[in-house]
Amino acid sequence: MASRLSGFPKDKELVVIETADLTCIIKGSAEHPQYNKLQQHMSFKVEDYMQFRCRAENIEDVHVYDVLTGKMLPYAEQQFVPIFFENGCYEVIILPKTDEQLTFYHEYPEFREAVSKISRRDILTGTLHFRNEVGLTSFEIRGNHNRRLVDVVLEIFPTKLDYKRDYKVLLDEVNEEIYNLAYHFIKRTYLQGSAKIYKEPSLAEFYRLIDLHFEQYMRALDRVEKVSHHQLIKSYVEVRGNQLRRQDQKSLAYMRKNAVKFVDVPNGISIGSRTVMPTKGLLMKKEHTADTHENRYVKWTMLRIVTRLKDLKRVIESSYTWGYSKVDNELQGKLESMIEQTEKRQKNVFWREIGKLDRSVMSLVLQMAPGYRDVLQVYTTISKSIVLQGEIYKMSIKDIATLYEYWTFLKLGQLLAKKCRQVSQDIVKVNTEGLFVNLDKSRTAERKYVHPVTGEEITLKYQFDTTSNRVPTVQQKPDSMLSIGKNGKDYQYQYIFDAKYRLDLETYSVPGPMQDDINTMHRYRDSIVVNSEGRYERTAFGAYVLFPWHEEREYEQHPLYRSIESVNIGALPFLPNATTLVDQFIDSLLNKSPEQLQQEGILPKGAMEPIDLYSTDYVLNCVVNEDEQMQSLLMERIYKMRIADVQAGWQRIRFIAIYEELKWQISYFAEVVRVDIEGDYIHFKVSSWQPKAIAGNGYQINNHATFYTNYFFQANTLVDLHSKSEEEFTLWKIVNRISNNVQVNLDHEYVDQANKIVSFTFEKFVLEIHPNLGELWFTGDDFKEIMQMALIRENESYIFKRMIELIYPSYSVK
Repeated sequence: MASRLSGFPKDKELVVIETADLTCIIKGSAEHPQYNKLQQHMSFKVEDYMQFRCRAENIEDVHVYDVLTGKMLPYAEQQFVPIFFENGCYEVIILPKTDEQLTFYHEYPEFREAVSKISRRDILTGTLHFRNEVGLTSFEIRGNHNRRLVDVVLEIFPTKLDYKRDYKVLLDEVNEEIYNLAYHFIKRTYLQGSAKIYKEPSLAEFYRLIDLHFEQYMRALDRVEKVSHHQLIKSYVEVRGNQLRRQDQKSLAYMRKNAVKFVDVPNGISIGSRTVMPTKGLLMKKEHTADTHENRYVKWTMLRIVTRLKDLKRVIESSYTWGYSKVDNELQGKLESMIEQTEKRQKNVFWREIGKLDRSVMSLVLQMAPGYRDVLQVYTTISKSIVLQGEIYKMSIKDIATLYEYWTFLKLGQLLAKKCRQVSQDIVKVNTEGLFVNLDKSRTAERKYVHPVTGEEITLKYQFDTTSNRVPTVQQKPDSMLSIGKNGKDYQYQYIFDAKYRLDLETYSVPGPMQDDINTMHRYRDSIVVNSEGRYERTAFGAYVLFPWHEEREYEQHPLYRSIESVNIGALPFLPNATTLVDQFIDSLLNKSPEQLQQEGILPKGAMEPIDLYSTDYVLNCVVNEDEQMQSLLMERIYKMRIADVQAGWQRIRFIAIYEELKWQISYFAEVVRVDIEGDYIHFKVSSWQPKAIAGNGYQINNHATFYTNYFFQANTLVDLHSKSEEEFTLWKIVNRISNNVQVNLDHEYVDQANKIVSFTFEKFVLEIHPNLGELWFTGDDFKEIMQMALIRENESYIFKRMIELIYPSYSVK
């Protein structure tokens, strides 16, 4: 192939449109290097073809640049590979051929102003810069009297994700999740919408919805007509005096204002020195009417639906005229049938007597009455009036970077909702005007969940703001913050997820995030701190970039994925068809114990200390078997013990506990304040006794037993005082996360003489420990699962998750 000539222009003519009135040229780069590299890295081959349409009066010729041949080809509605991309700049040149005064129109004001006339010339020119905006875009060239001369539709392709597989799914999933949240909010609060339409759906959406719900709507109208809402109204007519009956306040007021209507009669009403009767007065009548606000609302919905159907019919007929589509007789017939049925319904005698709606209506009749409730729900659905406000619906051309950020937050919430029970959210809110979407970069939004098994609280925040906890340096605002509570901890473990719509295709063989985005994660984690009694402590345990990429299995070998395991900072691919790694990662965070999360956090040197299962202090349990002995001990606050009975380590005895042998329980404890040796006895002087009930539940304590302090204060039963091995302690934590009613079974009835835990029982489940086999047996009514004891050290969270899956089959996680 011959090399390009020196000075060959980088920009090419991509589209040339010739009509009798003008010439329109669009110039720019036909290829995008990142788009080409993205196609090379993908394991699947996608045949992308762009949409392009051009309709014009007196059209003569249209040519489009073909990348495959490198030539301009005559346009005959054939397919072309993409030539317009996000972040691309495209020059538009419009040359007039007649005296028509040409103008350029685009729905986006910045684009509309970008193409304007050159000084003292009639030529229009300007540059359209699409930035992160993708999808269909259209513009018009108009002549005198706003007459449309040319109508062009272009399709802008993304360069970091697949258009058909990802971008359109992102849009669908964002809308679907918002509507799901809104309808869940409606269901929970019994609010069914508002008569005012805040956001009209597109005509395509409207047709899809009305086609699905039209029969349901007509059945609801039948029900309203048969069992319509009526109200009793009062009316007043002026009648002769002999027709008057008992008067109400309004009738009496009428009499007072019309004293001339009273005449003197022999047998009348005595008023002062006169006896009178009225010649005329007001007679109150009560009658039922169907002209209520609720029926006016139903009639108003019919008017609105007919208007929208006619708009849709008019647009479709216009598309036939311009040649955008072929005549569809079936579609035309369906629309005409809907219009005819609805207009015929309006002409019924019942609806002719109903007036016009003049106010917003929201009543229990509309929310709950048969027929009315269905009309309201159907109309709310087809008009989508539940979504009222929000930046997400203000983008005329979708900014894909912002869209990706919204989607990551909503998708994270959706993944959590599959594992946990959502208890609150403020993404969809209500005010005096109706429902609105609280999701934009200027404010925070949050969703709260509760783990269905452990009851632990989980919070997902969008645009997490650190201004509530002032930091010494600069405030940070990551996209999404996942805060996970753990039982027994008064703080939450925080994890940062930041959406970055950028790809690094150069540094590693596998695409990944940009390195400066990873640097941002280091900054986020280090700078988000909280002031605790004058000292600042870091609250974020990990920070992760979410970036648009598909190949999850291939990415598992990427250094910035492996870095998560070592330093808890890295990146995860996240797209509609690539959520497995993120799902598994969130699952592991929910299932891990607080000790595991703490160990995985990167702390300053010297801050990491091994978790000590045993405290250095002891509690000495004294056994009493008589009430007199008990009262003496409580009064004197001195416990005497023979030196011969003292065990090694007695110097670390910090507390004395009273075990009542007759009741098989510990009842009191007190702190040791002084120790004296007198003859053959040691005297433990204690502070005031405090109640502490630790039940026996089938176990006892031998005389002068000592236990670790931390076990004592956490114990509810005597068996909790047993000195556990590290494996037993881990299993004890796991079962206590699952159930609040765990029975620990030891190999001896005396807790201080027991050597090991035999099993844990709770509800109808048993977890047996078989150290000689190296196995754990977990059994229920309909299952028996055998797990290796090695998992206790190697993968503690797997044991927790597997037990939950067996106990609650509906709680399934990947």
